Amino acid sequence: MTFEEIKVSIGKKLSDPLLQEYRGLIKDYFKSVMTTMLTNPEVYNLEEIPELVGYKQEEIHFQSGFYDYDMSQIDRVLDVNSLTLNPSNNYGKRYLIREITKDMLNDYIQNDLLLPVDGELIYCKDGKKLKMITGNQVQTLRVSITYIMNPNFDSWLLQDLVTDLKYSERFLMVCIDETARRIKENEIKRTIQ
Repeated sequence: MTFEEIKVSIGKKLSDPLLQEYRGLIKDYFKSVMTTMLTNPEVYNLEEIPELVGYKQEEIHFQSGFYDYDMSQIDRVLDVNSLTLNPSNNYGKRYLIREITKDMLNDYIQNDLLLPVDGELIYCKDGKKLKMITGNQVQTLRVSITYIMNPNFDSWLLQDLVTDLKYSERFLMVCIDETARRIKENEIKRTIQ
């Protein structure tokens, strides 16, 4: 499925298969929709977007049990997907790892009784950042971070998104449907004004 085929598919949903009315809008909206969808892991599986999945191994040195890790220095990073421990590389110790929300993290920071015990790592995702808290005895942990990269839109002009870039058709159809929905919604708002 080429980007031209995607644009025509969206055009058909908008009753504009020749893209005479919506050509420019479709391109911009589709890019925006895909980027938004990629920040919501409930919309896709990592296997559906292999070209956009990156992995980073990191050794984290905790001071006072807290650590903020910023991924923005990595080229094209859009969002952090997950954090896992490298059990074989953590000095033979076993750790419990839990993901929590940003609100819960603030509660943990403000209430000492909620802080993790030794051998426990609690983290939350905040866009391109990971905020982590460990039990007091944890000094260093080796972790694997899975992250999502921004699509390279220039590659779409020359490559098939399914065959060459390995995007799943299901994920692309979700993006196509959402793009058409947003354009229709915008057109309705425009005509009402």
